[in-house]
Amino acid sequence: MKIRVEIEPHDRYIVVRYTGPGSPEISRAFMQQVVAACNEHQCRNVLAISFMKNPLGVINTYKLAEMFREVGFTHIHRMAYVDLNPDTQSDNEFAETVLLNRGLEARLFVDVEEGKSWLLGDV
Repeated sequence: MKIRVEIEPHDRYIVVRYTGPGSPEISRAFMQQVVAACNEHQCRNVLAISFMKNPLGVINTYKLAEMFREVGFTHIHRMAYVDLNPDTQSDNEFAETVLLNRGLEARLFVDVEEGKSWLLGDV
């Protein structure tokens, strides 16, 4: 399956678009790109818009918080994760809970504008 990642910096946030399969290795590479873009643009707010073609599964989803920290995503970052695939939303709801419980500021949305409003503090 083809993987597509686009990164677009804005004044107060970075937009990252992902389309492709889901796997722990792909998630790690994706988050490394996100953290690198944050560092490059000196921005800690991320609007991630994703259409992951398959769920990661419960065990891999549970391990996301550890992986996020390993690649440098910390409590100073904020991510609005917009999940455009209804088939992966259940796993991502679980991921949101795990990340929040580990002190990482990442919220799940199904609407881009809602995610952006939360990210920028407009709600």
